[in-house]
Amino acid sequence: MRSAYGVLGLFGELCVARLAVLLLVLWSGMAGAQIYKCEDDRGRPQFSDRPCATDAQTVTVENTSSGINMGSQGNYSGVYKATADRELRRKIKAKKAEIDSLEAAKARALAIIRGEQRYSANNLAGATRDESLATEMDAVVKDYNARIELRARELSELRGLLSR
Repeated sequence: MRSAYGVLGLFGELCVARLAVLLLVLWSGMAGAQIYKCEDDRGRPQFSDRPCATDAQTVTVENTSSGINMGSQGNYSGVYKATADRELRRKIKAKKAEIDSLEAAKARALAIIRGEQRYSANNLAGATRDESLATEMDAVVKDYNARIELRARELSELRGLLSR
């Protein structure tokens, strides 16, 4: 059974539409030519440099800049810097998420140990168990704090690179 979208299917239709828009954007930057939009017999948009039907609409494509200036000689240093800054921001965001995750894991581990404390009896064995749990809590806190501190230093280094 064939799809209502034909051989290419919906995915193919979307790819063709995206390609058409991409070509229009690229093409509009090259020349000030008119672009016309029509609909085919299935109601899908068609774009052309000539009126494709009597009901063709003129399309205005705005040439917007990404904010990256390449200069008149094709100097790509601005592009490289913008790309590097974007990558640093991505790493900073990931490092913050890693720190938040470690903080949450530390809180969960401590909550589990605190939950164990309520089962301690009110005698010497209970006191020994409480002491053991307190030692375990200290170890968990030191372990997570060391990991968090390491990530915080890495985060600080990344922020320093971004501010240069």
